[in-house]
Amino acid sequence: MKNIINGAVRCVGEPYSDGTPRLELHIPIDRAHGLPFQFNIPVPIQLQIGLEEYRAELRSTTENKYIWVSSKIHSLNGERQKLGRILTDAAFRANDRVRIMVEGCRITVHLEGAPVLPHTLIDENYLKSQPTNRELPMAKIKIPAARVCQGALVLYTTSMKVRELVSNGFYSVETLDPDDTNDKGYQRLLNKTRAKKLADYIVKGQDSRDAFLPTSVFLATDKTIAFDEQDNTIELDISSVGPFSVVDGQHRLEGLKMAAEKDDRVLDFEVPVNIAINLPKIAQMCHFLIVNTTQKSVDKSVEQRIIARLSEALDIEDIPSLPKWILNTVEKGEVDKAIKYVDYLNETEDSPWFRKIQMANDDSDEATINQRTFVKAIVKYVLTANNPLIIIKDFEKEKKIFLNYWKAIKLNLDDGDSATLYKYGSVELFCKFSIPFFTKLQDRGSFTVSTMEKLLKSCFENVEGEYAGVGHPEWWKTGGQAGRLNSGALNLVSQAMSQALHRASMNNSIEL
Repeated sequence: MKNIINGAVRCVGEPYSDGTPRLELHIPIDRAHGLPFQFNIPVPIQLQIGLEEYRAELRSTTENKYIWVSSKIHSLNGERQKLGRILTDAAFRANDRVRIMVEGCRITVHLEGAPVLPHTLIDENYLKSQPTNRELPMAKIKIPAARVCQGALVLYTTSMKVRELVSNGFYSVETLDPDDTNDKGYQRLLNKTRAKKLADYIVKGQDSRDAFLPTSVFLATDKTIAFDEQDNTIELDISSVGPFSVVDGQHRLEGLKMAAEKDDRVLDFEVPVNIAINLPKIAQMCHFLIVNTTQKSVDKSVEQRIIARLSEALDIEDIPSLPKWILNTVEKGEVDKAIKYVDYLNETEDSPWFRKIQMANDDSDEATINQRTFVKAIVKYVLTANNPLIIIKDFEKEKKIFLNYWKAIKLNLDDGDSATLYKYGSVELFCKFSIPFFTKLQDRGSFTVSTMEKLLKSCFENVEGEYAGVGHPEWWKTGGQAGRLNSGALNLVSQAMSQALHRASMNNSIEL
């Protein structure tokens, strides 16, 4: 059944660094008849704008009065795209009214007043517009290989030419999507500059024949590849086992692809390759985490996301052996919980932190703090045995209380020019101060915004000494005293606030 509903293009922040407008598609909840949305759960959709189709997601929360199509989407070949660029190229602008045709999880967007074409007609026109000489997927190839068994893990060690590695449909990169808390990707964002440096090196070495790339690419599939013990070969049929997931080596592959575009000789350059078989997606993610935390660094925010997903998967999926320090973190589940706190603050429309937190693999220009810093502070101070918040045992209430806390802080300290309030120092200070503050609130039995606002105001009024200004918006302005505090000074401020909190609630006379 097809439904046609009304929506609008909305600007949700400052443009990206490349000038692309930050646009989303918004549909009021009371008009969202037929849309396959679920509150607080991203729902995959196939989005059509003009004659192009994309993989996208519908997002919604119980706090927002609209459904939206996330600004980060992917083309059908998996390439990351920006919705703002796609809409702009298709002549859509901020605040344009749009008509949206919904057919299950397939959604087509038109400017209001434009004719709404059926999907079948659009598909036919789209196919007619495509070139007929597209590169075909690689045919079956048979290559020498050595079988390596490491416990339950089976690897094939081989070498392949670049023309085989970069052929259509041979591999895919499961990039972690910062807008999707349920996304199964785990790779960091591609660094084009890093890939280009490798490409330049490879091209430069073609004449002298001294290009050298000994580090292997690690590919994986959840399917079986037969090993011929008679001649020690494997046969790869991409139509049945592909595309391979890139566990390690996406920058090498991209650099080789760039090099081959500049010099055809690179297509015959051989690269060492390890291929793991019968490896489920969850295990591939584990191996990425192991390689990139024990041998070389990966962005801490990406690491946190992977650990959170492993925590969620502990009881429902088989997880391969992990280094003890990683397994301990996964089993505790603190990182998973802290990320959910951060997501809630960043996605709730009336939150002081709404879209101010830079998530893993995100390139937000309006963010004032990154996910890894916020998560680290929550794990360190909020999710601890001496913080009363964790004994509530109702996660939805916990998140709401933590949000109320930041709303109360904003009401006391943000006069519209308190930029430092949304940076590292503030997060570190107020996460630490939440321990005595929530203890005091627990005694009162109230965690409302108004109760917290009054208690904070009383506390700030009783701060004495060098840090008495902490309760004034002026202190939190750019260039103000808050921006000049190191971790040692933040500890002293927290101590002064704790003393003031007790002073404000203590009776003048003490009976002995």
